[in-house]
Amino acid sequence: MKEVHNEQVVDTIEMTESVKIVFYYDYFNDEVWANIRKFIKSKKYTGPTKQGIKFDPAKLPEIKNAFARTNDQADTIQDEEFLRIPRSPNRDLVVHASVYKGSLGVDLRVWLKTEKYKGWTKDGIRFPIDLIPRVLETLQKMIDTKPALQEYVDQTNTKEDVGSNLE
Repeated sequence: MKEVHNEQVVDTIEMTESVKIVFYYDYFNDEVWANIRKFIKSKKYTGPTKQGIKFDPAKLPEIKNAFARTNDQADTIQDEEFLRIPRSPNRDLVVHASVYKGSLGVDLRVWLKTEKYKGWTKDGIRFPIDLIPRVLETLQKMIDTKPALQEYVDQTNTKEDVGSNLE
């Protein structure tokens, strides 16, 4: 694994020469968080974008199982929800497959429900359906990696250089 400050990169999926999806853990407020985020590389900017999601890593097995079901049903999906996890009274984390701009994909995204708005937020990420097998492999890597990172965090009980002593 590659260390980046207080982040622990688990894996990367290259989308194009200038776009990649990075799966990583970070440490914030004495807790470990799972992250999946789009990173770009251009002449003007190189780094993370707003397209991504941070969530409780304890939810990784549920999320992986939902993605596995989308993969199993890839030939028949049109518009279907596979998982909904409450995050707060007005926010849910949702795994949803749909056709958007003519392409089938799977979203891991926040659904907001307030008096004024009910619908998707920009918090999340979309994967083309053909990448789901690779996403499943990477989610499993995150599940396998988390215990070692949590053990290290528990031992050190400090947020400074959390990833520096892990391989």
